[in-house]
Amino acid sequence: MNGPPVSVIVPVYNDPEGLSATLEALADQTYPDYEVVVADNGSTDATLEVARAFRETDPGLFTLVSETEIQGSYAARNTGIRAARADTDILAFLDADSTVEADWLERAVAAMDERGAAYVGCRVEIPREDGEGLVARYDRLTGFPVARYVREEGYAPTNCLLVTRKTLADVGGFDSRLVSGGDLEFGRRVQRSGRELHYAPEVVVTHPSRVSLRSMLEKYVRIGRGIEQNRRLHPELGHGRGLANPRQYLPPKPSTTKKELADVWEELSIREKLSFYGLRYVLDLAKRTGQLRERLSPTSESRG
Repeated sequence: MNGPPVSVIVPVYNDPEGLSATLEALADQTYPDYEVVVADNGSTDATLEVARAFRETDPGLFTLVSETEIQGSYAARNTGIRAARADTDILAFLDADSTVEADWLERAVAAMDERGAAYVGCRVEIPREDGEGLVARYDRLTGFPVARYVREEGYAPTNCLLVTRKTLADVGGFDSRLVSGGDLEFGRRVQRSGRELHYAPEVVVTHPSRVSLRSMLEKYVRIGRGIEQNRRLHPELGHGRGLANPRQYLPPKPSTTKKELADVWEELSIREKLSFYGLRYVLDLAKRTGQLRERLSPTSESRG
């Protein structure tokens, strides 16, 4: 198919195996005119070696840039945007642990064209792994409800997002001060510009599940920090109750977990339901910990 040129931006930090899988998937796309920009965020392991190897194999396809001043994926994405070819009309964002089929870009551009869209979120699938434990199963079942995010919350995650260059030129890039929640802030900004947000279930990104409790706790602490940063920097987003409200630290209502797992709830045993409920509470507390840590940080006000 013929279509507008596309830049695929892939931020990465210390993930050589994930980056290799992503770039391998992007190397043989059926779409005729695209580039891949790897935006390294100061990796200290073999990640840069992987990126350089792909660049040496096909320097016309792969570009490598570094963002070392600001530690954060949104800063890396912004650096990737600045390094992208000036003639590309669409910028696609994919994380360095995700994979796609060979016709992913072809389907994505077609989805934008058919909808007349300037902003499109893709469907994210988390495959079931052998020997799946509680954490991995919870992550698979709850991980990326992109359709709901687009419909109800006004954003798509940045691991499965396509936007037009004109949109970025009009509303600006990502807020590089945020460690999490930059996808929400950017999506709401796009909405306020009068553009409609779209979801394309036919465009699929595959993402691995988190398998350890530690990795999930780190994720939710980071989410909590992002919530607090957005509360301070972007009060128009209206982020919930204050940390002084004791209800923030109580166990969630059982109906919340049931709603989150609605598609499989009736299939779960009592033990599984209780396990998921307990895990949800632990993750909520990790989120509050992140909020408190960010609020009490001595550099919090200077960053704002």
